[in-house]
Amino acid sequence: MYRRGLIAGVAALVVVALVVVVMALNRDSSLTTAVAIVPPSFPPAVSASSSPIPVASEADSAAASSGVASPVASVSVAPALPVVAFLGDDFTDGAGATSPATRWSSLVSEQYGWAEHNFGVAGTGYANGGTAGGTTYMARVAAVAAAAPVIVIVSGGRFDIESKNGPTAIKAGVTATFKALRAALPKAVIIAESPIWPLTKPPATLAVVAADVKAAVTSVGGQYLDIGEPLFGLTADFGAHTQPNDLGYAALAKAFETAYHPT
Repeated sequence: MYRRGLIAGVAALVVVALVVVVMALNRDSSLTTAVAIVPPSFPPAVSASSSPIPVASEADSAAASSGVASPVASVSVAPALPVVAFLGDDFTDGAGATSPATRWSSLVSEQYGWAEHNFGVAGTGYANGGTAGGTTYMARVAAVAAAAPVIVIVSGGRFDIESKNGPTAIKAGVTATFKALRAALPKAVIIAESPIWPLTKPPATLAVVAADVKAAVTSVGGQYLDIGEPLFGLTADFGAHTQPNDLGYAALAKAFETAYHPT
């Protein structure tokens, strides 16, 4: 009787154990199934509206592998033109020309590849300030020097002999102008043109001014250019108020180029 009860108890324990095992197996199966139905995560697809991933070029890749920066396109810069200053009267200013480009100073600058700075003022001279607001050449030296020219070309003198200034005052103005230019621009080339007279034969007093100009410019190590009287008798090359037209300025430019010999 006792044995029969023991067997029954063991059998009950076995049944309970089997039930526990079956429940455990069912639970693991459920978890496996739940995991299996969870979709894996993937990166979003790249659409036409998506930002593209930058791709290095072959040149960039080669530069990166060699440790050398990618070459940058070189920019060529034209060398600066030499600055040349022109100091003078209305013939230097270009009165009567159709445009500043056709005055003799501009024609000469184009011919030689110069950057022109024009300090011509109508009616003025070495010792003559001209009309209201005008200044003598001497009074413009500071402005000329501020342009830092490598060459200074001075022209004029006819308004000096037309003024009330006598020969002594004119000579003093001529001498002071070139001394001031040399002091302000010790390394510049200083060139003086012979005085120009329009149309008719020049008066004798103009030759006196020419002699003063030649002596003064050479005394400071400058050059004197005797260009003659290229406007003499050129009636067709003048406009109103005895001012050269474009043809007249072309004649002045040619006279300068004939006499000028660059060093």
